[in-house]
Amino acid sequence: QRGECGRGDRAKLGNWATTTRKTSSCRRSWQTRRWAGLQWCWFRLGDKHIACVTAKGTLWTWGNAQFSQLGHGDNEPRQRPTQLWKEIFGGSPAVMVSCGMNHTLVLTTVGLVWSCGFGYYGQLGHGDTAGRGVLTLVGAEGSEGHVWRCGCGCYGQLGHGDTVKKLVLTLVVAEGFRGRGAQIVMVAASGDHSVALGTEGRVWTWG
Repeated sequence: QRGECGRGDRAKLGNWATTTRKTSSCRRSWQTRRWAGLQWCWFRLGDKHIACVTAKGTLWTWGNAQFSQLGHGDNEPRQRPTQLWKEIFGGSPAVMVSCGMNHTLVLTTVGLVWSCGFGYYGQLGHGDTAGRGVLTLVGAEGSEGHVWRCGCGCYGQLGHGDTVKKLVLTLVVAEGFRGRGAQIVMVAASGDHSVALGTEGRVWTWG
């Protein structure tokens, strides 16, 4: 079941309403039964939007779409989870999704990254500061266990040893990672700092 609580003024709760809920509730009305058979396995929240991936690799978004961060090619908010068909992002199932304040990134099973939404700081990784209304392929090839970052670096949160904005995904060459032979398995980024988790359970922070 999917429960929801918090501010609903931008339809983030996905329950057809724009009201605020102080406690989590699972709605069993006909509106949510269409998702009852889906196994949600990856949720991410932006400032005013949500994206999630199911066990079958389908991608769903809802909430505010002021900057087209939902990936549907328009600025219309969605008050319920709305599917983005995999043909939109190359035809491969999604395995992971991440939401910034007003943008969204998706990783597919073939290792490709797609992004959409607000791009003023270069956070979409396309080499410019333009926004994207639909999920657009990020032209970069990475390798397993390494960290690549782009966007605003004013607090050093990109991990490149400077405060320069990066418009394309750029490899984070960290002596701390390499010195221990660690591979990074997960990274979490806030507005002004970042955290990385290594294969041996070690945690690195910067920003």
